[in-house]
This record gives sequence, structure tokens and C-alpha cells, in this order.
Amino acid sequence: MKTMLNSINGTIGTYLLNSDRQLDGLLLEDCKQLHYPPHLSAEFQQAVQPGDAIQRFS
Repeated sequence: MKTMLNSINGTIGTYLLNSDRQLDGLLLEDCKQLHYPPHLSAEFQQAVQPGDAIQRFS
């Protein structure tokens, strides 16, 4: 049986903040949102910046 992965492609428009003003996601230029746990925000800020093209598999 083959496993199919979903993917999202896009360019990062900006970071998203949660209600505690912690970074917890990315807003892509096409208005798609990608979320991650806030404790990973420093790693995401170092790895990707607004304007970067990304591809996410899940």
C-alpha cells in the first residue's frame, strides 16, 4: 500500500502570533496558514524568513 503525503507549497508572507504574542505559524502569500508549537518559534525564525519559498509535507 502506498502512503500519500499532503503538501503545501508557497512563499512566506509573514509570521503569525498567538494570543500570548508568541510566534506560532506562518501566513503564506496565498493566504494559507501553517501552524507549529510556539516553543519552536526561535528555530522557525532562524530557518525561514518572509519571502522564502517553502514546501511542507504532512
